[in-house]
Amino acid sequence: MMRNYVQFTCGEYAFLLGTDAIAEIVNITKVDLLSRCDMRNGILFYSWNNQSIAVVNLNKRFGLQNIPSTHQLILDGYQKRSDSRIMVVVGEVTGIIDIDEEQFQPVQPLAGEFSKLVDAALVLKDKN
Repeated sequence: MMRNYVQFTCGEYAFLLGTDAIAEIVNITKVDLLSRCDMRNGILFYSWNNQSIAVVNLNKRFGLQNIPSTHQLILDGYQKRSDSRIMVVVGEVTGIIDIDEEQFQPVQPLAGEFSKLVDAALVLKDKN
């Protein structure tokens, strides 16, 4: 079955996320991001559509070089409730692609934070 995925980078790594998990992709500057954020109990929150949403910076979470970013993904929580949304800051959104789920390959368990977020791999073949 074909599904749409948002392709994005964090550091030198490329990731895919099903578009059904994304409420909106926003492109904002770091200044705007910081001006609309506040820190509570060590967690950064962003004001979006009259909601306060927790912010997760994937570059920092993976211990990667903190590359300046202007792309953020607003994600729905697993229960599809608006109060469970989080904002995920990524390096760059590189596109939206259609993929047949049968193209994904299983991966060995990964070390560290990647193990919680990576459940399969996709080998992209060079068109040349």
